[in-house]
Amino acid sequence: MLVMNKPKTATEYETVQIGAALLARALFKELGVASAIDRSIASQPEVEATYGHLLQAVILNRLTFDPQPLYRMSEWAAQHGIDDLLGIDAAWLDDDRLGAALDAIATHQIEIWVAILKRARQRFKLPLEELHGDTTSIYFEGEFDQTNVKPGQIERVPHLCIGYNKDGQRDKKQMVLSLLCAGRVPVWFSPWDGDRNDSGVCLHDLKELRRRLLLPENALMIGDSKVCQRETMLELCRHNWRFLAPHPWTPTAKAAWRETWEKIEGGLLTWRLLDYLSQNEARKATEKQAKYRACEPPYRLDDQQFKTSYQLRWLFVHSSRGAESAAKQREKALVAGLAALSRLSGLVGKYHYRKRETITKRVDRDLAKAKASAYFKYTLTGTEGERDWRLQWERDQAAIAEEIKFDGISDRLHQKPGRVTPDLVAQSKAHRRTDALDHDRSAGGDVARISSPSSALGQHPLDQTRAAGTVQWRASRH
Repeated sequence: MLVMNKPKTATEYETVQIGAALLARALFKELGVASAIDRSIASQPEVEATYGHLLQAVILNRLTFDPQPLYRMSEWAAQHGIDDLLGIDAAWLDDDRLGAALDAIATHQIEIWVAILKRARQRFKLPLEELHGDTTSIYFEGEFDQTNVKPGQIERVPHLCIGYNKDGQRDKKQMVLSLLCAGRVPVWFSPWDGDRNDSGVCLHDLKELRRRLLLPENALMIGDSKVCQRETMLELCRHNWRFLAPHPWTPTAKAAWRETWEKIEGGLLTWRLLDYLSQNEARKATEKQAKYRACEPPYRLDDQQFKTSYQLRWLFVHSSRGAESAAKQREKALVAGLAALSRLSGLVGKYHYRKRETITKRVDRDLAKAKASAYFKYTLTGTEGERDWRLQWERDQAAIAEEIKFDGISDRLHQKPGRVTPDLVAQSKAHRRTDALDHDRSAGGDVARISSPSSALGQHPLDQTRAAGTVQWRASRH
């Protein structure tokens, strides 16, 4: 924790907590934040500081765990010594002036961002070989007036409205923010209306970034499952842009894995071990650590519009930990399903279980509750008049054997020559965790991936921002 002695009189000092503001101020200077803002706008406030200088205080506040509304920014800056740190008068940070500053930079977002980004690349040798794309939802509380602004009326100024919120805040107005990050450093962002879905977002951001910054020819984009939509994949392949993303267990993906499984069983394809351990697994004894192995059969993506095709490869990864977990869940469901069937077999023909429809509905409900519907086949014989109902069942061995094929399996797809590295497998796991996909237990309960790899990113001086997950900002400007 950093503190600063703030002069009170000639002989008195007041100690204030400034947190990481001192470090951030140095970073602002290295990135040229204030100058980038000031170069983009024509007018300046009638005080002895520029908008770029004043807005640094707003940025500092947003980086704390105590974000303040604009009308309290002056008080907050004085309380924590930010005014002395930045060489400004705290009174200059009134909400009217800061509101005018935000309005002034709203139409110059790209110009300001590109200037800062180019400076970051030059000063910190920012690596751009691998880019992570994702979105987050940001919800707002408080009163705000949008009656004079229609959705899409002002470029890059989102319309706040109710949409899918990744943090479960269903009744909050929100905006959607998409990011492309190099490691954890954001290199591009786009604000979207609150009801925007993720389709095409990563591709849009990649195009915008490439228009303004020279990226390495072999740059790899790691995204979520929306990257695997057919039109998005075709567009990426047409530009020869590499990508890695989760793919849902569609019928195509399931069929590809079944074919691959048969070839592995027949000796036509083989697994290769992956030298990968998560941080949690690395803490365990060697014999208890999860083992990963991969297989990469080919996949052809046909482009009917340009009458060509692109050679991709599935990357199927088997996790021993995932397989063990799937087997345990299945055994638990089998035990629960058997118990439910045994109990119901003693009730048929009695009490409320006298009609076929009533009995079958209850059997189906209890099997579903036990998560065992896929594992049992049952028959109900007898008549309502005689009340001689008899419930019989057996395990559906074919369905169980089919599911076992998918235990611990996740899949991806890539177009790169050579093999995918364990580091890229690890990076794509983050998108699997944040992807809004339901587990399909009939297909192994995982998601598929599409990819085209490169080398893994390490730690970096600018590695301060997370690329995925949900942020909650409370807008308090009045």
